[in-house]
Amino acid sequence: MGIKSKKIKLGDLVRISGNTHWDGSEIERDGIIVGPGHYHESYMVLFVGDGTERQFHGSFIKVLSSADGERITFNEIA
Repeated sequence: MGIKSKKIKLGDLVRISGNTHWDGSEIERDGIIVGPGHYHESYMVLFVGDGTERQFHGSFIKVLSSADGERITFNEIA
């Protein structure tokens, strides 16, 4: 699914998919989009629990709540 169909925006509350990890460590899954990433269709996500920013491709991002106030419901955990 491409960026245009997902409509990820600055300030969106997002969840990173469960099959995503780095350095063999567990990560916090929920964060906020704080800007574009350095690569095609990627975004910078701020994890408020520890204050870190990480870059993720849009295919690993599920929008939980839109910055413009639209709540998005879903049945499946990302």
